[in-house]
Amino acid sequence: MALLGMLLAACAGDQAPGPLPPPLAIDTTTAIPAVVGEAFSHTFTATGGSGPYVWSIGDGALPQGVGLSPAGVLSGTPNVVEQRTFTVRVTSGTATASRGVTLAVDYPPVVFTTTTVPVALWGRAYFALLQATGGTPGSVTAWSLAGGALPAGVTLSASGSLGGIPTSLGPHAVRLRATRGTRSAELDLQVRVDAPALVMETTALPDARAGQLYLVNLQATGGVGAYTWRLTGGRLPTGLTFAADGSISGTPASEDSVGLSVEVTSGTQQLTRSLGLLVEPETYPATALVTMPGDVFSPFLIRVRPGGTVTWRFGASPHNVIFAVAPGAPANIDIVSSVDVSRVFPRPGEYRYDCTIHPGMAGRVEVR
Repeated sequence: MALLGMLLAACAGDQAPGPLPPPLAIDTTTAIPAVVGEAFSHTFTATGGSGPYVWSIGDGALPQGVGLSPAGVLSGTPNVVEQRTFTVRVTSGTATASRGVTLAVDYPPVVFTTTTVPVALWGRAYFALLQATGGTPGSVTAWSLAGGALPAGVTLSASGSLGGIPTSLGPHAVRLRATRGTRSAELDLQVRVDAPALVMETTALPDARAGQLYLVNLQATGGVGAYTWRLTGGRLPTGLTFAADGSISGTPASEDSVGLSVEVTSGTQQLTRSLGLLVEPETYPATALVTMPGDVFSPFLIRVRPGGTVTWRFGASPHNVIFAVAPGAPANIDIVSSVDVSRVFPRPGEYRYDCTIHPGMAGRVEVR
């Protein structure tokens, strides 16, 4: 009994064992990317253990130019495109943990240098060039549509050009893929198509002439789709009509001068402009006669068209016809009597003449 007591007393005097340290574990990723020819750095991390972490490589080998420090920093500049799988080991106190890791060394990623494109205009020729860098050195970029839809009328070439004549308005969201050798990337892009500004190109109307057919087509550019025209103010000369296609046509009945307001609509755009229209009198005749009842020319004013002929009918009393100096004036008529003498007027203008032997006896020919 004494011996048993002594043993029990001895056991009671021993201390209870302390808690065990947490298990050692590596919590870093197992896949590490790197780019050939570019410096990189990756730090491994761990949990648990009972002391400082000391890192090393277990199985496998690192790529040339890459090393692992005892502090767990994997760094360097890989110079070969390859994929290496190795084991990384960490020691803490008496504990050791390992994990398999893959280091994938690849060419640089594809980077888009074009991230936006110009706004397109409906119905107008459009062109934009896409560009990207990176990927396999020396490779040609191949472009494709990975999602969405381009505007109607616009296509994407494999070389990266957007072109065509867009016929659908609004923003169009697309996803483009650029492939350079073994690497590719995708870009979300918006191609916007706006309506071109509506412009009324007709700024003035040509003159009309009474009794002659008149036809003018008003012109506009821009907008979307067909043009619809409307007369919104003023009036047209009698004999002329206005059509929705922008034509003014007909035969004006008489000399007139009017003001009118016209409106053009294309899509959601509208424009209004004020225009004037002059109707000149009917065409002057091709021939005219001047008589001399006494010492006067009758009528004083004669009108003929270009190329027209004026005839002077001289009576028994002698007279002459002397023209003022002017371009296109015909030859003078010397003193004559009892005869008809004609002159042709080829050029538009006004031509004054006198009978120099009878002061104050004068006349005028208007050619147009």
